[in-house]
Amino acid sequence: IIVLKSKIRFYNTIYFRIMVIFGIVFSILLITVGVVFMKIYSENVINDYKEQLYADAEKIADNVEDYSLYDSASEYRDYMNAITALLDNQMVDVWVLPYYKSDNRLKQKYVTVSLRMKDLSKGMKKVVKRSMAEDITLVNRGYDDIYEADLIRVASPVHDAGGNVVGTVLLNGMVGSKMEVINSCKHMILISML
Repeated sequence: IIVLKSKIRFYNTIYFRIMVIFGIVFSILLITVGVVFMKIYSENVINDYKEQLYADAEKIADNVEDYSLYDSASEYRDYMNAITALLDNQMVDVWVLPYYKSDNRLKQKYVTVSLRMKDLSKGMKKVVKRSMAEDITLVNRGYDDIYEADLIRVASPVHDAGGNVVGTVLLNGMVGSKMEVINSCKHMILISML
C-alpha cells in the first residue's frame, strides 16, 4: 500500500480562515465605532460651546441692563473691560448694540460697537433682528463674512426699566478654537484604536 502524504498548509485550514474573517469584521466594527464616537464627540463639544455662549450672553445682557438702569457708566466700562479680557482668551467677541427702531434705545455710552444693522454680516443680522423682535436669546452658526471664519453667534436682548428692548448683546465665538480641541481628541481616539 502506498500512502500519500498530503501537506495541509496553515492558510488552507478552517481555523485560519475563521481568524481572518474575525479580524476583518472586528477591524470594521472598531473603525465604525471610532468614527461614530468622533462624530458624537464633535457635536457635543460644539453644543456645549453654544450653551456656554448662550448663558454668557444672557448674563452679560442682564448686567448691561442693570448698569444702564442705574446709569453706572464708569462701573460698566470696568465690567466690560473685564468681560472682554476674559472672553478674548476664549476667542469670543462681545458686542453691545443699540436697537435703532426703539425710541428709547440704549444710550451710546453703553454701546461697544457702533455698527448699523446694514453693516452686520448676514448671519449677525438674522440673529440680532430675531432676538430684538421676539425678545428672546437666539443662537446661530455659520460662515461669517466679517470674520471670514465659522462662527457661533448668540444675541440676547437688553431691556429698559419698562421691559422694552433697547439693545442687544451679541457674542461672536470662533468655532475654530473648539475644532483644535476636537482634532486633538480625534488623534487620541485614532491612536487608541491602533
